[in-house]
Amino acid sequence: MVRAGGDTPHLHLLLGKAYLDLYQNPKAEDELQKAIAGDPRLPFAHYDLGVLYRRLGKLDKAEEEFEKEMAISPTEPWAYEDRGTLRLEQGDADRAVPLFQKALAINPKLTPSLAGLGRAYLRQGKTEEAISYLKRAVALQPDSANYHYQLGQAYLKKGMHAEAQKQFAEQQKLQAAQVEKQAERLSGRLPPPAEPAL
Repeated sequence: MVRAGGDTPHLHLLLGKAYLDLYQNPKAEDELQKAIAGDPRLPFAHYDLGVLYRRLGKLDKAEEEFEKEMAISPTEPWAYEDRGTLRLEQGDADRAVPLFQKALAINPKLTPSLAGLGRAYLRQGKTEEAISYLKRAVALQPDSANYHYQLGQAYLKKGMHAEAQKQFAEQQKLQAAQVEKQAERLSGRLPPPAEPAL
C-alpha cells in the first residue's frame, strides 16, 4: 500500500488509524510515528498517538500528544475531551473541568464531555451542576447504561432516591438488552417454538 500510495505522512496516518482501530498497537505506533516524522503538524496524528498511549497506560506520553494536538488543531474538541477524561481518571477534577468546557464550547453535543463534566462537578461537590450535565448526556444518548448509572449516582448524592432508582432501573434494563444482543451475535437468534399439532 505504501508503494501504491506513496510514502506520505497522510498515508502513514491512515494506516496508523486502521491499526489503532484493530488494536494492533505496535504497528499503529510505528505508522503514527512515521506520519509525525513526515509532518509534525499533521492534524489527528498526535491525537491518535495520544489515544494509543492512553490505551497502553503511558499517561504522561498521552498527555504530551494531546497537548500537541490541541496546539495544532485548537478548534477540534477531541483532544480536550480525551485529556479531560484522563485528568478525571487520575482524580484531578479541577483540571478536568476546563478541558471539558473547552470541548463543549466547540461542540455542545459531545456526550462524553457532558458526562465527563457532570462527573467532575460531582467530585467537586457541585451536585446541581452535575445533574444538569448528566441529564443532557442522557437526553442525547438515552441508550447509554453508563450515563444512566452516573446520573443515578448524582441523584443519590443529592438525596433524590426515587429519581436515582429510576436511573439504576434503566441502567439495568439497558445492560440486560446489551447482554441479550451479545448472546444473539454469538449464537444467532433462535426461531420461535413450533405450534403444537392438533
